[in-house]
Amino acid sequence: MAWKRALLVLGVVLVALGIVWGLRRAFGDPPLLALRGHVEPVTAVAFGPDGKLAASGDRAGNVKLWDLETGAEVASFQLGEGAVTSLSFRPDGKLLAGGGMVALPKIWDVQTGKERFEPQLKGLAVAFAPDNKILGVGGQGPDLEGRGQLGALLLWDTVADKERDVRRYKGHVFRGLAYSRAGTLVTAASTKEPGKFGEVRVWDATTCQEVITLEGDPKYVQAVAISADGKTVVSAGKEAGAKVWDVAPGKARFALTGHEGEVRAVALAADGKMAATAGEDGTVRLWDVGTGKERKKWKAHKEGVEALALSADGKRLVTGGGDRLVKVWAVAP
Repeated sequence: MAWKRALLVLGVVLVALGIVWGLRRAFGDPPLLALRGHVEPVTAVAFGPDGKLAASGDRAGNVKLWDLETGAEVASFQLGEGAVTSLSFRPDGKLLAGGGMVALPKIWDVQTGKERFEPQLKGLAVAFAPDNKILGVGGQGPDLEGRGQLGALLLWDTVADKERDVRRYKGHVFRGLAYSRAGTLVTAASTKEPGKFGEVRVWDATTCQEVITLEGDPKYVQAVAISADGKTVVSAGKEAGAKVWDVAPGKARFALTGHEGEVRAVALAADGKMAATAGEDGTVRLWDVGTGKERKKWKAHKEGVEALALSADGKRLVTGGGDRLVKVWAVAP
């Protein structure tokens, strides 16, 4: 009879393990940190380069800095009216830039909190170049005669605090921006012109010359990420969802399908092998970029994921949600 009892106990244990495994598959492991302090949905997040700090911004224009060792809020800034749509740390960790839906972009000194500049360009997207000098700003700005608004890409020298280059495009708004470590710049452009697609544009960041344009979405592309070598791009479109692109031939490798509703945020590991996507359905999904297969998914936020970012080493993920929480997750190798 003892062996029967042992088999019964073993069966109960296996069932319990199966339930736990099923729950983890559906909902994922719990976050390493759940950071509270925002009173509006969190619409932008970024990791500091050394992984010790994270930044988050919300729909009311508030920006917060978090110590990821203690989970404490260590600083707060104000971008201005409207939602924060983009945050970027300079690679040396000394400066933080923010772009917004309404307010002009700003740069803050991380240690002192002092504001550095405010260019006359509504910058929805900001990203620092790997040289610690240039900040890319994508958004809208006035045309050369001051008559109306044009899509604009601005390169700002953060050492000299002056404009280095600016390019203007009729009918476009730049919603996303990312640099590779090789210096390639990629943008997500939406268009208001009838019959035109939202685009993914790849640039030579040194010359500010466009290398290739990719049709990204019937409406608009709202987020982009690029691999360290500049050869792979992941985009998120309002209707077409997430796609993986090979830059050299200029073609989509495949679509990353599975999300219900909009894909609102994407991130790509530095080696280009793993991508992360998140969106309206509240889930985060990890993908094998080589095969397009989903590696893992979990429910991250109850009211949708608005933003995500990978740490430099690819081992952690930070998300911001409509539930006003910032969460930090471990990413399994």
